[in-house]
Amino acid sequence: MAPFPSFRPIHALQSGLLSAAFALCIAATPALAQIHISDGDIDKPYLFDVVKTEPAVKTALARLFKAEKGLPKWVTGIPAGGPYVASAPQAVTGSAGRFTLYNACKQHDCGDNQLYILVAPDGSQAWGLLDERGKVRFLGQPDAARREVLSAASR
Repeated sequence: MAPFPSFRPIHALQSGLLSAAFALCIAATPALAQIHISDGDIDKPYLFDVVKTEPAVKTALARLFKAEKGLPKWVTGIPAGGPYVASAPQAVTGSAGRFTLYNACKQHDCGDNQLYILVAPDGSQAWGLLDERGKVRFLGQPDAARREVLSAASR
């Protein structure tokens, strides 16, 4: 007889939960492995330069933001040039295809206001993920594959 037979159900429960968590991690790994986001600059200009030099991207962003209600002014002002802070663009490859990923944030409040923008290779379409103080909102009705890319970028 074991010295503490009353602990067996707890140990069995812990083992079961650990096994379930491990299985979930293994099941989720293939989906995450399909997304590749470059580590740095892909020799493309920053977003504030792109909106000046690439009319297709500027138009796609203007359409994206116009279609959404209640966006903060720093977001809706991006096609016009700001004010916002931008990071180097990244190349993204995943089940949704190849895209350029831009990151922008609210000037003087980047920690709580992040925008991730996925732009089609020809610049004709854009989708976004806006994170305001932990409240996440997708822009442009991205499909599941694009949502996955945007979510991975925001982590």
